[in-house]
Amino acid sequence: HLFFNFIANPPLRLGEIIEIEPTPEMKLLGDFAAEALCGKDKHSKSIQQIAQNSFDILWIYISDMIKLDSRTDERIIAALDFIHKNYSKPIAVSDMAAAVHLENCHFIKLFSKQMGITPYKYLKNYRMDTAIKMIKNGCKIGVAAYLCGFETPSAFSATVKKQFGITPREL
Repeated sequence: HLFFNFIANPPLRLGEIIEIEPTPEMKLLGDFAAEALCGKDKHSKSIQQIAQNSFDILWIYISDMIKLDSRTDERIIAALDFIHKNYSKPIAVSDMAAAVHLENCHFIKLFSKQMGITPYKYLKNYRMDTAIKMIKNGCKIGVAAYLCGFETPSAFSATVKKQFGITPREL
C-alpha cells in the first residue's frame, strides 16, 4: 500500500481514504521512485529529481482516477487561495473568515467539513510543508522557518519533531 498525504487546490474528497487499484505502470513508477530514494546515492540531487519526476507522473495517473469534488464550496477555495498567498504573514482564523465574508464559527465548521481539518491546522501544515520544500532546495532552516510564518526556528523545529519525530536537520 502507498499512502499519499498532500494538499490540493481545489481540495480532493477529504475525510476518507481513497483506495485505488494500481495499474502496472503505477506500480513500476512507485517502485522506481522508492528505489531511487532508498539507494546508496539517495542524497544526490539528480536521484532526488528522478524520484520527484516519478512521483509527479504517478500523481498524473492517480489524479486521472480521482475526480475533484464539484461540491467544494467556492468560499473554501477562496480561503485556500488566501492562505496560500498569505501564509508567510501572521494569520488568524478570523482573518481567513473575513477574507471569505463568513462568521468565524461558521467558517471553521464549513472549512473543517470540506477539508477534513481545521483552518488553523491546515495553515500550520501548509507552512511546514512549504518550509520543508525550501530546506530541501538548499534554504537554511531558520530562513525557511521565518519565510513561512513561524515565529522562531525553534517553533518550526518543534512542529516538525511533533509531526515526523525527527528534527529539520534530519530531513
